[in-house]
Amino acid sequence: MLVFRIGAWMAFKITTSQGIGDQCIQEALDSLPNSPAFVILVATVQVSSQALRLAAVARFPDTCIHIATSCLGAMTESEIHLEGSIVVAAAFTDDEGAYGTAAAAQVSGEEAQLATSLLERAQLDADRPGELPALVWLNAAPGTEEAIISALDRHFDGQVPIYGGSSADNDISGQWWVSDSTGVIPNGVVLSVLYPEAEVLHAFHSGYEPTAKSGRVTKANGRVLVEIDGRPAANVYNEWTQGAMDAHLNGANILGASTMYPLAVEVGRVNGVPYHRLIHPETIRNDGAITLFAEAQTGTQLMLMRGEESSLLTRAGRVAKAAIASDDGGLEDLAGGFVVYCAGCMLSVQSKMKEVHTSLTDTLPNIPFLGQFSFGEQGTFPNGETCHGNLMISTVLFRALS
Repeated sequence: MLVFRIGAWMAFKITTSQGIGDQCIQEALDSLPNSPAFVILVATVQVSSQALRLAAVARFPDTCIHIATSCLGAMTESEIHLEGSIVVAAAFTDDEGAYGTAAAAQVSGEEAQLATSLLERAQLDADRPGELPALVWLNAAPGTEEAIISALDRHFDGQVPIYGGSSADNDISGQWWVSDSTGVIPNGVVLSVLYPEAEVLHAFHSGYEPTAKSGRVTKANGRVLVEIDGRPAANVYNEWTQGAMDAHLNGANILGASTMYPLAVEVGRVNGVPYHRLIHPETIRNDGAITLFAEAQTGTQLMLMRGEESSLLTRAGRVAKAAIASDDGGLEDLAGGFVVYCAGCMLSVQSKMKEVHTSLTDTLPNIPFLGQFSFGEQGTFPNGETCHGNLMISTVLFRALS
């Protein structure tokens, strides 16, 4: 139970609790600054959503509050915990900045309207209506992240980085939830606009390498991949993975089996080196189609990616280095930041997650960060394109202005 501060700008806290109710809530909140401008909380689903929201509002009645769930646990620069009732709290004590938050339930087919409405509400909450924020932080229930991201990106004409992670539970049973100060929403979206007195640094990458296997999507429906090159998607995918899906072709969940074999779309290149948006196959259906955790549009060229445990253990630190390298300031005046690490990656290397944590703390020495394990990741690539992907890692850092 430690608090970390750099100057008077940010404070982070992680607490855990096993078998003692929601004591972790008060412990997480009590040692934060008294009058922050913005509080963001990450919690496991074992924590009472209403108790956490009410305690946060009582502690910070005049503060923007943004809450979302994380798979199994969470992390900060000092600790990583993957068991029990866990709350991580971060507070921005930024007197010169402005922050706003809004949340709402998802309505099928109305994602664009929802995104615009939440953005406008959050900007009003920040008293910055119509002004471009430095960052949008987003947590949405799994399912329609692409539509939400697309609407926001169109609104900003690609000028604002959009980051976050899909809310998660421990077993994909749909227990995830989000909240602002006004209410808890089980299948909702929470969005915050940040106008900090700081420079925002960011990076969004995967920990996988492309293979020579690729094909064109000839039939798809949103997150259902039906055919690749005119053939049943499951058969093609099984061939690409050299029979790794043999036992699942009659219909089965393949989230675990596919973690090291995601699909991908090339998004762009930096100095001739491609970077990719990853797509995690979820289930092989009896009809040979594959359900996914992100969309694969008809006509898209898909490729098979290959993951190695060693890369997943070190990639988080490399992404943090990429964020730092986005300007010339090095580690100077870094006040803190956010890390989103895919829950699928976390589960595949769960017994070695301390190595992931070490890769981050070696890169960000004594720099506070809040880490979430998500069921989908949102971020902005070097070419400015913002998208939703799977099995991705992101880092957002804040460099306090002198």
